[in-house]
Amino acid sequence: FGNVYLTETIRDLHADDREDMAQFAFEAVKMMSDSTGGPNGDRPPKPDPGFLKVLETVGIDPGDFIASIQDARLSGVLAEVPPGQIHSFRDLMMPALVRVGAVTDRTRELFKAAEIPVFDDLTTLESMEDAETGDLSPV
Repeated sequence: FGNVYLTETIRDLHADDREDMAQFAFEAVKMMSDSTGGPNGDRPPKPDPGFLKVLETVGIDPGDFIASIQDARLSGVLAEVPPGQIHSFRDLMMPALVRVGAVTDRTRELFKAAEIPVFDDLTTLESMEDAETGDLSPV
């Protein structure tokens, strides 16, 4: 079980190191949230510099790209997952971070202040895992 090993590794870290790891997880999630306009998509998006570099490399003006996303939102195009579909962040990524201990009481407060929900329901994540190995089951 890879997740068991990771959970034990994080649990066995010195408290300061565990908080450093949780801080890193928070900052990565916050950057993802900010890049899409916040948890509700109602703020100006702040794409990460690496993504902007990719756009420049392939010849897309970052300002035009961001403007086109904002125009699409204003015209009603939303990136919502249809009901019944798996949402990678809500159903898999955040519950996995919680399960292994990468979200601490301190970082839960940071998520709350940033208005980023902490999804800790493991139902979907566990339903996709092989019960014996913990690996994701083939689709």
